[in-house]
Amino acid sequence: MKQFKYSRELKVGILAAVCLFLLFFGFNFLKGVNIFSSTYAFHGRFQNAYQGPVPDEQEPDGEP
Repeated sequence: MKQFKYSRELKVGILAAVCLFLLFFGFNFLKGVNIFSSTYAFHGRFQNAYQGPVPDEQEPDGEP
């Protein structure tokens, strides 16, 4: 059976890629970001958002 000898550069490259991967996930974990969720929250800032006609009340399913 033939054994493969990996060069030192390949080992360092794989180690660097694993470290970058862990660094990315570690920082997002510490920030509280769930990278596996598919929900997005969009926030907006509007001027004079409360000046205007009050809309009719809507039901949760979207019908009046």
